[in-house]
Amino acid sequence: IKSLGLYFSLSEELCETLNWDKRINKIENMFRRWQKRKLTLYGKCYVMKTLALSQIIYNMSMIPTPEWVLKKTQKLTFSFLWDNKPDKIKRTVLYSSYTDGGIKMTDIYSKCKSLQASWVKRLLQTNQDNIRRWQVIPLHFIEKLGKYCNIFRCNFNVKRNAPPLTQLPPFYREVVLAWQELGGGRRDLAKINDDRIWSNKNFKIKVCKEDYMIWINFCKIPVVKPSSKYLYSLCLAKTLTKPSSQAYWDSIFPNLNWTNIWRSQTLKLKENKLKEFNFKLLHKILPCRFLLHKWKIVDTSGAIYSPKCAICNQDENYSHMFFECVRLRGYWDEVKHLLSQSGINIAINTTASVLFGGNFYVTLAKYAIFVSWIRYKDNKELLRNHNVLYLFTALTQDVQTCKIIE
Repeated sequence: IKSLGLYFSLSEELCETLNWDKRINKIENMFRRWQKRKLTLYGKCYVMKTLALSQIIYNMSMIPTPEWVLKKTQKLTFSFLWDNKPDKIKRTVLYSSYTDGGIKMTDIYSKCKSLQASWVKRLLQTNQDNIRRWQVIPLHFIEKLGKYCNIFRCNFNVKRNAPPLTQLPPFYREVVLAWQELGGGRRDLAKINDDRIWSNKNFKIKVCKEDYMIWINFCKIPVVKPSSKYLYSLCLAKTLTKPSSQAYWDSIFPNLNWTNIWRSQTLKLKENKLKEFNFKLLHKILPCRFLLHKWKIVDTSGAIYSPKCAICNQDENYSHMFFECVRLRGYWDEVKHLLSQSGINIAINTTASVLFGGNFYVTLAKYAIFVSWIRYKDNKELLRNHNVLYLFTALTQDVQTCKIIE
């Protein structure tokens, strides 16, 4: 039977096939088409949210979501993000906001739990004397565990003192468990003064089932009613981690204000190509000879790249690549002079001001260096003689020329 866009059957396997297989295949084909386009990480993330995950959001909020659906969707999204290559940045970092070093990727597991838990708000937006038609069925099952939906106010342990959840259909069971895992919509879980004694995981004394049922059917307890977005932030907060690259940069340049750095190098730039360039640089996944050697990447001759600069034979890390190399002698002074003629003054005096400067023109000047290096990294003479300033001028006149690296 098909109702409201969903299939229902006595066969669980048939339900999963009809409700999920077609949508997962659609997401896979969509990613395959978009993979041919040279999108930035930000562009890919936008495609995932608007075109891919929207295919299954409705289903996740209405019927039980099988584990294989979540795993498959997560695998497809990150394969699309990294062009079918291994992950370069922790997923728990990518879920973070822009000011915390992420790109606001959607955590499909947290999204699923928040959608399920958001049913609690809908069920409680009424009173016993004014029940809406669509609420009759869910309340019929939920109130088997206690009147007034008091089950949503209990702080129980699923394995030790959980109510008899087997009485519920699979989807409503997932709703109760998701709500419980999110702490009943409370952000400060350390405050236990408002918790009830019954079905409380913090109490070790066993309680008689008869006493529990008398209590839960008698007391009407107020419940927090947060939105799905708020519940998603609660669930996501448990998984987020800081970028590991921050510790590396802090060891070289102490006292960095990372919130301002991430904001200036991503949010304040309009061009996604430049934002992605800064993002990869700060996360230490932008290629340089030192990293190419570490990753064991081979050059055109078939040998592993040397970690030394091809021109001055120094370790080619980011500081050397963008500021200290002899081929850049006078480059940054010429950039400042060129910009000053147009009334634009920028401060570029140290390595830190180059690497962490979020100014548009500083980023463009770094990008010109990187494009030049990408083009001629295997040819010492061409790399030495290439006019990086000319490339910077061309990029300044037409920012769209940034696509040259593709």
